[in-house]
Amino acid sequence: MKKFLNTADCKLSRFDNQLVRQLIQSIKVMSKDKILIRFKSGFEMEQALATK
Repeated sequence: MKKFLNTADCKLSRFDNQLVRQLIQSIKVMSKDKILIRFKSGFEMEQALATK
């Protein structure tokens, strides 16, 4: 799944709340610049946040 997410061309033009709720179990804030996304499939992915 990680390989797919990193290589997929999934451009969304707007936020889709229904899609998010179908795929994501939880999002945990790890620090001011990092979150942990836990998918319902059990896959976890750390994501860096853009800082200003």
